[in-house]
Amino acid sequence: YAALETGTYNVKVVPTGATEPIVIEADLDLEGAKDYSVVAVGMLENIEPLVLIDNNSAPADGKAHVRFVHASPDAPAVDIAVKGGPVLFSNISFKGTGDYLPVDAGTYDLEVRLAGTETVALDVPGVELNNQTVYTVFAMGLAGGEPALTAVPSVDAVAPMLLPATGGASLSSLLAPFALALGALLVASGLIVRFRTARNK
Repeated sequence: YAALETGTYNVKVVPTGATEPIVIEADLDLEGAKDYSVVAVGMLENIEPLVLIDNNSAPADGKAHVRFVHASPDAPAVDIAVKGGPVLFSNISFKGTGDYLPVDAGTYDLEVRLAGTETVALDVPGVELNNQTVYTVFAMGLAGGEPALTAVPSVDAVAPMLLPATGGASLSSLLAPFALALGALLVASGLIVRFRTARNK
């Protein structure tokens, strides 16, 4: 997470080492005492930012928190289920998000099903959810093309949370690690940027 003061920030996404073309330009209104993830979604010709508010409250001992984000532009609405078992997130469509769900820490074999059916579109084996850790699972890629549909877990926070010190760094320097090469930008969700706004002291 890049630590920022509350306010409105103009964010641009450009090819690595260049200033143009600008493939995304957006004004982000960041409220105080919140954590955000900003995800690039869609194909290059209509790519856009999806702004998510993260809940990094520490899970109880023995638990993990997990949510699901549908970032595959040509995939239909889906359910996320334990393999051969219950549905965890139901009827999530493109740009939709399933709320954080507390689950027992452990390793799970998951599957992405067409919403409301038993038809499996993607197997996601061996998803490890560690104790007192918060995760987001992103579905990305294409259901009918390349890159292929995939699901990628991302760690949002580990309890206890450690807040980063920025030392007053500029926004541009904070975003430097997130520069994106357009050649790799076939489908969004290749770029995820996270911000944390200042807490009251």
